[in-house]
Amino acid sequence: MSSEINVLVAEDEEELRTLLLEFLELSGINARGSESVQTFMAAYTDEPCDVAVVDLGLPDGCGHSIVSQLAATTNKPGIIVLSARCSNPDRIAAYENGADIFIQKPASPKELVFAIRNLHDRVVVTNTAPVPTAEAETNWQFNDDLAELRHRA
Repeated sequence: MSSEINVLVAEDEEELRTLLLEFLELSGINARGSESVQTFMAAYTDEPCDVAVVDLGLPDGCGHSIVSQLAATTNKPGIIVLSARCSNPDRIAAYENGADIFIQKPASPKELVFAIRNLHDRVVVTNTAPVPTAEAETNWQFNDDLAELRHRA
């Protein structure tokens, strides 16, 4: 289902950010980068992305703030946290704030590409799916033990 994928990366280490962006581009993914919370949010405001890749350790704040701000948007992008900060509290906080995937650094670039592609396919379906109507909801029926779902014709 993959279509054009637009990714925005928040990574303060310039060399790593450059390598990530180059690898994503070589993998057919449109990628832009930023080095801080402020520049990331400004870039996202100018042009939203389909998937965000966020480091937690940024110079002007924590990547958790990016994650929570993105999660509160109307068309929430897919959110991948890519960080060396991998303590259990950091991982839990990332998911509580709205992250979809947490990948520990150092990570395989191929793993990141597949995570981006798979998450993108789910985000596109979710953000473009029609909102169910009350009429559509009444066409389904659960039996008493919820073990069987039947469609009423």
